[in-house]
Amino acid sequence: MKEHKFQDARELAFHVLSQVSRPSARMRNLSATELLSRAIEASDLSKHDEALATELVYSAVRRRLTLDWVIERFSGVEIKRIEPTLLQILRLGVLQLLYIRSVPEYAAVNESVELARAALSAKAAGFANAVLRKVPSDVSAIPFPPREKDAVLHLSIVHSHPAWLIRRWVDRFGEKEAESICLANNAPPPITGRVNTLKTTRDELAAKLAREGVEAVPLDQEQMFEIVNSPKRLSQLVSFRDGLFYLQDVSATIPARLLAPRPGQKVLDLCSAPGGKATHIAELMGNRGLIVACDIDEGKMSLLRDNIQRLGTTVVRPLLAQGTQIESVLKPGFDRVLIDAPCSNTGVLRRRVEARWRLNERDLKALQQLQLRLLSSGCRVLKEGGLLVYSTCSIEREENENVVRAFLKGATDFVLLEERNLFPEEKAGDGGYVARLGKF
Repeated sequence: MKEHKFQDARELAFHVLSQVSRPSARMRNLSATELLSRAIEASDLSKHDEALATELVYSAVRRRLTLDWVIERFSGVEIKRIEPTLLQILRLGVLQLLYIRSVPEYAAVNESVELARAALSAKAAGFANAVLRKVPSDVSAIPFPPREKDAVLHLSIVHSHPAWLIRRWVDRFGEKEAESICLANNAPPPITGRVNTLKTTRDELAAKLAREGVEAVPLDQEQMFEIVNSPKRLSQLVSFRDGLFYLQDVSATIPARLLAPRPGQKVLDLCSAPGGKATHIAELMGNRGLIVACDIDEGKMSLLRDNIQRLGTTVVRPLLAQGTQIESVLKPGFDRVLIDAPCSNTGVLRRRVEARWRLNERDLKALQQLQLRLLSSGCRVLKEGGLLVYSTCSIEREENENVVRAFLKGATDFVLLEERNLFPEEKAGDGGYVARLGKF
């Protein structure tokens, strides 16, 4: 991305959304979060405008289907016939009218019109003005498809999720639970962190954060807290740079706890980068023993090394290797193995904002095969009497229970000890799955 000193939240959001939609971003697997972070770093935005730009980008991606449905209804033009740049501007305008309550109606329209004029032409600006002035500023006034006629279509359009995904959830969980999942996926996730117990306690960290002007509250989960407000970017906090905490969802701490590692043990984290679970395991082990943190993604290994250094988890050893063939690299004898497998991310769609649009139902089968290969490889280096934890951030049965059942059919020396299905909640943790297996 060419560096540009953005000075306006809408201009920055428009730039990022234009980048996200390009095929090159998908090919390079660049996420909206990465592109937004780069743009903000290169901006002169105030903290308030940074927050607005972030909300605009994430909400525009999450609510794309809804926004496009509204644009078609009030423009009378099919989405595919609207010039891509103009479409992004219209999406931002409709988003502000319907969902961003802090933006006045006149500002949502006028700023979008000026964006269209600057980026395209006076004709495009006129079209944007005509369309946006027809859109109600109250989402309840939008004539969405009636729920009683087609519940799947209604939930898909209103909550901006692919219909195939909605259909799966309605069939498995029921209409009410499916809608609850959608609501959680469209809500901004809480910013939560894990105290680095190798360097501080939760009370000590709370005091240090308070001195930095950060408002944080403890959570019920041990060593977890939520950041309610911060005067600066979290990465700029002294307490963050000193490695006193790691930003992590509460659900993401469950796999390490179920692994129950002990000081002095030998642990393998098979899909480790960027290191949240590996460093958590090190804390639970009191930084005594050995943790081999394996990953195939060389780019993410730098993040893993940075986190190891920042948090001071000296027992973590990074290893760039193919996880599906780990038995050819490592010898048996590990006390614990964690396999936090690559997955569809359907439990964390509120964080992986574009994942719902990149995923298709066929991917689940391919992911299942990869997950089984990781289990089959990782189990070979676990010693008798050891524990293996398999986890995903998916809520799809194909990637969770079905994978574990298929694995157990061929691995007769393993037994299922415990499993948990986690569902995303608006003001709580992400969704996912965790299973603990014992080798005997």
